[in-house]
Amino acid sequence: MTISMQNKRPNILFITSDQQRGDCYGFEGRKVKTPHLDEMARAGTRFNACITPNLVCQPSRSSILTGLLPRTHGVSDNGIELADAIGEAGFAGSLSRTGY
Repeated sequence: MTISMQNKRPNILFITSDQQRGDCYGFEGRKVKTPHLDEMARAGTRFNACITPNLVCQPSRSSILTGLLPRTHGVSDNGIELADAIGEAGFAGSLSRTGY
């Protein structure tokens, strides 16, 4: 049995962390032990020059999903849901439309 090239998609694992500075990991040179995260950082793609668009998680995660700032996507605080149409226009919607 052969697998077509169309079905060979990379696995995507997107990890975010709440309430931690970017240097709270071993791979950033700190004296903390994060061996599994260190290995994932070595083997994968790391974005090390990012800033958060909001102080709380829900608006920030909505920005990650859409590429828009909170005042544009409308999620300005926790407890405010992202509109389906806006979410579907972001990268998660694009991945969904391609079979992920």
